[in-house]
Amino acid sequence: MGPHDEADRAHEELTIDVGFEDDLRDVEASVGAYLDRPDDDHRAALVASLERLDAQIARSESFDSNSSVGFAFGSAPRIAIIGETTDNPVVEPILPAEFQSQVTLVRAAKDEVREPSPRALEALRIASAELSEYRSHGSSVPD
Repeated sequence: MGPHDEADRAHEELTIDVGFEDDLRDVEASVGAYLDRPDDDHRAALVASLERLDAQIARSESFDSNSSVGFAFGSAPRIAIIGETTDNPVVEPILPAEFQSQVTLVRAAKDEVREPSPRALEALRIASAELSEYRSHGSSVPD
């Protein structure tokens, strides 16, 4: 595997369930509001967004484990869809770098709400800024 293989993989799109992406965007919006004003009300809204995302992840993991039974009986493997919860999900493409930035933001948000500290808040600010910077440079899924 050469350096070009890794660069090519960075531009290969992933497929994400739009409901999952909506929950990620909700967390992003809650993070933005919390960073603008880190008070109890915005913290509660951020916690609620993270809980909805966790519930979506749990549904997806449950769906994945239930749908893998078919593989043992000779079903053809399916294309992995991030956050999938149904057999016929509505999906959209996402680049790995953007998804990784979203994951980093969610982790930083969870750290901040679990144990608020100046360090955790700064990590959340950095994660939010990096995701915004990624998007502002016009990064999109290639056609």
